[in-house]
Amino acid sequence: MSSNEAKKVGVKAFRNRGIIFAILAICLIASGVFFGMKPFDDFAKRITWKQIEGEIVGFEKELASQNSSEYKFIPTIDFSVQDNETTEVKADPQKEQPTIGEKVKVFYDEKNPSAAVVGDYPIVNLIIPVVLLVLGVVGLILAIISFRKMKKAKAYQNQLQNSMNQNINQTPFVQNFVQQDNGRRQ
Repeated sequence: MSSNEAKKVGVKAFRNRGIIFAILAICLIASGVFFGMKPFDDFAKRITWKQIEGEIVGFEKELASQNSSEYKFIPTIDFSVQDNETTEVKADPQKEQPTIGEKVKVFYDEKNPSAAVVGDYPIVNLIIPVVLLVLGVVGLILAIISFRKMKKAKAYQNQLQNSMNQNINQTPFVQNFVQQDNGRRQ
C-alpha cells in the first residue's frame, strides 16, 4: 500500500469517525432533552412558584407493580391559599407510608393552585439528563475534530498528489518517452 493509499484510508477513517460521533451526539443530546424535560419542569416550578405549608390528610396505597408485593403510597395534601379556600393535591408516589397530619412544603401556581407540587426537589433526578447532555456535547466536539482532521488529511493528500504529478512530468525519462510517443503518432 502506497502512502497515497494510506492517506485515502485515513481520510475515510476520519470521515467515518466523524459521522459516528455526530450520530452519537445527536442521539445523546436528544435523549438528554427528552429525559430532562419533566425533571427540569418540576425543578423550575419549585423555584418560580410560591411556597406554602400543607398537611397530609390521607394517602392511597397501590401495588408498585403487578409482579411485586411492594406498595407505593400517594399522599393527599391539603393547603389553603386564601382564607376559607382549601386546595387538595396528590403528591408523587413514595415508598414509605406517609404520616397523616405531617406538615410538608407545597409549591403552587397563583393562577392555578390545584397544579401544585409537593416537597423539595430531589436533585438526583437531574443527573441522568445532564450526563446525557454532557456526553452528547463531547460527542459533538469529537465529531468536529474528526471532520477537521479529515479535511486536513484530504488537503495533504491533494498536495502530495500534485507534488507527485509535477515530479513525474519533470523527469527526463518521462519527457523522452512523451517525445518518442509523439513522434510515432506523426
